Amino acid sequence: MKGTSRRQRKQKDASGNYISSASSSSSSAAATYFDDATEMTADGDNEDPNDPFENTSRTFLNSSITGSPRHLKEMARNCLVACTEVNGVDVFITLTCNIDWPEIKVRLFPGQTAFEREDIVCPVFHERVHAFLHHLRTGRYFGGGKAIFDCHVIEYQHRGLPHAHIIAKLDNGPTKEDADACKAWVETHVQTTMPDEDDADYYSLVNEHVIHHCSSASNGCLKDNVCKRGYSKTTPTLETSFDEKGFPTYRRPTINDRFVRAYLH
Repeated sequence: MKGTSRRQRKQKDASGNYISSASSSSSSAAATYFDDATEMTADGDNEDPNDPFENTSRTFLNSSITGSPRHLKEMARNCLVACTEVNGVDVFITLTCNIDWPEIKVRLFPGQTAFEREDIVCPVFHERVHAFLHHLRTGRYFGGGKAIFDCHVIEYQHRGLPHAHIIAKLDNGPTKEDADACKAWVETHVQTTMPDEDDADYYSLVNEHVIHHCSSASNGCLKDNVCKRGYSKTTPTLETSFDEKGFPTYRRPTINDRFVRAYLH
């Protein structure tokens, strides 16, 4: 193709909407913006068998486009490779947005909820995540252990609030081959029991924020009246153990502890 002018051509997607694609002397590929799996069918008018746009059935966003499916897959692969290089990670942490954070509540108008103001929730959550990562890297948690490697991804819950999944390798993490050392480390730094009621503030925080509530909703945990996350057990677990894949079954020594989710101690 000669010349430097850009020629615009209209194509229809699967739903019949027109999408513009461009060609130039430097490229013969369609520069379109649509989902990874969208199929394109060329406009039937004035078909030209030599036109590269007529034969385009599917077009994909390049991995250099931030947020595209290929970009996300590439980032996931890079993270897995990095985990392998550091011989696995020590902790998997979920940080969940709390609509009662004062930074959110003070900015809401009367009658508003956090679910209506993502322009408030997202910046506040962003700052909270980075504050947590700073503390994680500087040894504020896990007995002074500092993260020598960490990676995180932010997702959105079914009700619309963000949460972050974080993995980290710590410089004081236990040796994976020593099961007793792993058990002792987990029971030292991860709590899965109700605190003493004499510590009213601590007890109130755990009771309000760290208790699992089974649900049969569309995004709930109950399947055939059994919690798929393992909270249906009615017998206490006296000590921490690990399954064949290395995942822990946390110590919950009393019946009152069976719905307590793991949290940092």
